[in-house]
Amino acid sequence: MSVSAFGTHGYSYQWWHTCYRTAAGTLESHTAAGNGQQRIYVVSELDLVVTVLAGRYNDPTAQRLPDRLLLERIVPAILSSRGSVNTSRSTGCSVVGAS
Repeated sequence: MSVSAFGTHGYSYQWWHTCYRTAAGTLESHTAAGNGQQRIYVVSELDLVVTVLAGRYNDPTAQRLPDRLLLERIVPAILSSRGSVNTSRSTGCSVVGAS
C-alpha cells in the first residue's frame, strides 16, 4: 500500500484498491485504470459504478483528473441526494493508518 494526498492505494488482480478521504469519511473504491485516463470506479458504500471515457493518452498532466471528477463532483452529488454512506459494506479502509 502507498499513501498520497487522495488516500491509500494498493494493486491486485488488475484492479487498484483505494481508500479516498472525503468530507463524508473514508470511501473504498476498486478501480480499473487504462491509458488516456480511462477508469471504472466501483464504490460499494454508495452503490455506485462510474465509467470515465477520456482521450488524454500518454499525458502525465492529466494523471489525477478522473479521481478529482469522482471526488469533487460525483461523490458530493450522490451524498447530497442520499445524505449518508453505507459503511457496513466497507471492507478494507478501516485499517488505513493502523500500524
